[in-house]
Amino acid sequence: MDKIVSLASLPRIVSEIDRVITDPRSSAIDVAHVISKDPNLTTKLLKIVNSAFYNFSSRIDTISRAVAIVGTEELGSLALGTLVLEIFKDIPADLVDMKSFWAHSVACGAASRIIASYKNIANTERLFVAGLLHDIGRVVLYTRFPQEGREMLLHGRRNHSLLHTTELELLGFDHTQIGAMLMQKWKLPVILEQTAGYHHQPMLSQYPLEVGIVHIADILVNALMIGTSGERSVPPVIPEVWTALRFSTEIFTKIVALVDLQVAEVIHNFFGDGH
Repeated sequence: MDKIVSLASLPRIVSEIDRVITDPRSSAIDVAHVISKDPNLTTKLLKIVNSAFYNFSSRIDTISRAVAIVGTEELGSLALGTLVLEIFKDIPADLVDMKSFWAHSVACGAASRIIASYKNIANTERLFVAGLLHDIGRVVLYTRFPQEGREMLLHGRRNHSLLHTTELELLGFDHTQIGAMLMQKWKLPVILEQTAGYHHQPMLSQYPLEVGIVHIADILVNALMIGTSGERSVPPVIPEVWTALRFSTEIFTKIVALVDLQVAEVIHNFFGDGH
């Protein structure tokens, strides 16, 4: 499977951002300087921090101010997610409409962040990126196995079966294994590897709470029919995950309302009118 994940390499700026964020001697100005090397990234991040995603009362016009207000790790997480999207955004839509795929992924990220905030988890942007990249293995799978991908999609639609089980049946592996290997190859945070690898089985993860949040977010976004990663059915909720999160009906209703409110703007800020 190593050959499968050799498809894509992260741009150098990702390692630069990671280096400056993890260096205790770095300041907000140092982080801003690295991010500002990429004008497209800078523009997108400023759009996001000035959107309903944060709902700040005053406008933030510079990356250095964004770093100071949002936080170095938080803005670094957003930068990472944005840069990964750039790698895969132009994949042809032979099998899956990529606009719809990324709409699903961004919505899952937004839902994960909202749910994480209700559980008082620090750096909710990390959960946003985890949700954003949870199905990244499926993009690689579609790219490297287009014919098999077409068969899997048709098989799933005919039999009303979940796509990841169809992947296992027809290929002997699934997108979660590919996603986890890709995160390892890119040397990204373990939480992203765990989410990519276990979002269908959160209780087997090293981080069952965080991966469980993405699991619930994925199901919620599928139920709300916001984009699609190719899945035609709403995956079932794993009871242990729901029990661990302990959400009342009232709180979950508020979460659904917030997802509905924020998602369209977040998607627009990632892709603009052209995506």
